[in-house]
Amino acid sequence: MHALRGFLCLLACVACAAGIRPFRRARDPLASCDRRDDKSSRACDRCCGDKSLRGGEARDCPGYESLRERNWCGNVEFGAAAFAEPTTHEELQATLRDAGAPIRVVGRGHSFSPVAECSGGTLVSLAKLNRVLDFVAPTEERVGSVTIEGGCTYTEVINFLGTRGALKNLPSCPQFAVAGAIATGTHGSGRKIQNLAAQVSMLEFTLKDGTRTYDRATTPELLEGARVHLGTLGVVSKLTLDVVPYYDVAAYRYDDVPLDDAIEALPELFEACDSLSVWTSGFGRGPGAGLAWMTFRHFEPFWAGAEAAAPPHARPAATERGYLQ
Repeated sequence: MHALRGFLCLLACVACAAGIRPFRRARDPLASCDRRDDKSSRACDRCCGDKSLRGGEARDCPGYESLRERNWCGNVEFGAAAFAEPTTHEELQATLRDAGAPIRVVGRGHSFSPVAECSGGTLVSLAKLNRVLDFVAPTEERVGSVTIEGGCTYTEVINFLGTRGALKNLPSCPQFAVAGAIATGTHGSGRKIQNLAAQVSMLEFTLKDGTRTYDRATTPELLEGARVHLGTLGVVSKLTLDVVPYYDVAAYRYDDVPLDDAIEALPELFEACDSLSVWTSGFGRGPGAGLAWMTFRHFEPFWAGAEAAAPPHARPAATERGYLQ
């Protein structure tokens, strides 16, 4: 129970970092519901909407420039003596060849861990290596793909896809750098949905003396081991993600649910939707203490057909206390 409470508190921190704030629009905690048209509606407005497929200039994306000293929540100081922001693959390779060690890559800086700490070394940003390189549209019979440079964010990918396709899963903050989320094993939410790294079918690592590529077709076992690499195998300069047919997401939100009730009902609630998010201020004091805010998401149609977690949304039953059952 204590571990689960700690996990829920961590979810609250993640939600806060994403700019998601629990809101209270009605006294009845089961009354509020939102419907969103698709996964891309979760995209932040930082994306610079260039949807060109090949060539052209890499897009400017504000937000990276403040991540040279510490991560977003300030618990990790990078300690770099030098900073590099290559704009081409050749510049990246030259940086890796000439820069002072240790060399670490920073994405959006959303990791709590010291994975990008590089005291006295070089911090590398791929913010300007963020083009979409290739796209194969999905069909009902075949998964498609999108190949991107290592600095792309999920926002940029889903804005590029539009209604032509969708990703199977997203992090809570779509402004995450895709390569960083994969390297650190970032999860999504949903009992039947794999983590973000499972969507990767190809990874290209750049080293100071060349590149190394792992893909699902020729080196599947090596790809399995290389996905969550924590930056130890080189710099991800290119990667390919699975793309499924476009689908809608219906989201239903419930406010002011007693936290004890939410914890007790979690096993059943995870079965009631394709994706579940829970935010809480924990069991302390102050506004929101002892309460939870929950969002149920249903993928319509579910991209894996028979694996759909639940039928169309049914309002959770109310107990005599007026809350979730």
